[in-house]
Amino acid sequence: ALLEPLQHWISSDFNGHYLPGRRSIAVIVEKLGPHGAVALAKALTPENAIVANKMSELIARHGDDESKRVASENLAKTAKSLGKNIRPDFWKAMGSICGEPIRRFTLDFVGQHNGEVESQQNGLICIFTGGTGTGCGEGCTQPGDFDGLFSVAEDERQDERIRAAAYDALREHGNAELSTRFLKMIDDQDARYRATGIDIAVHLGGAKVVVPALEQIGSRRDPWPWMHK
Repeated sequence: ALLEPLQHWISSDFNGHYLPGRRSIAVIVEKLGPHGAVALAKALTPENAIVANKMSELIARHGDDESKRVASENLAKTAKSLGKNIRPDFWKAMGSICGEPIRRFTLDFVGQHNGEVESQQNGLICIFTGGTGTGCGEGCTQPGDFDGLFSVAEDERQDERIRAAAYDALREHGNAELSTRFLKMIDDQDARYRATGIDIAVHLGGAKVVVPALEQIGSRRDPWPWMHK
């Protein structure tokens, strides 16, 4: 019975109720714990997008799995309603919660070639890498995200900054099994692409994975025939 009036009170004037004091939202949510966090999560609507970052910080701190699931779903729905240019602080809000709906939305958003390079880059940094000094957290990449991140990283239509952010996410959150996919880049004609492949493969799998691949190339009569074209 408390949830609905609390949600309404939060939504009616979040900034006014957020101010320090014994009746502030932060104090009440802390006292109520997950119940208060659920009320916040349900209040994550487009109307409250401007304060979503503050709300998400409280949910991340005091919420349980259920409140974070609701928050992830509502943040993803709100993000869709905001259009192309999502504010950096809203990406931070989503980065502090993560969850499958947010990760799926971000990969779809980045893959749409919508021209909002800065917003796309912010999304990749906040959701998948964390980003030093951005306030986005640690990043929340899951193994199921790797295919989508590879699609972004290998898409030549994407801006270089977006591709670089996708590669950073794969480098930081990948595993040894993933390193074999990067070994395929060693044969590419683009020197930067080759260097990226070697760097990430070494980082994920170590020299024992990369050295045999390089030795195999070196044993060819003509290791890189395209160099003569």
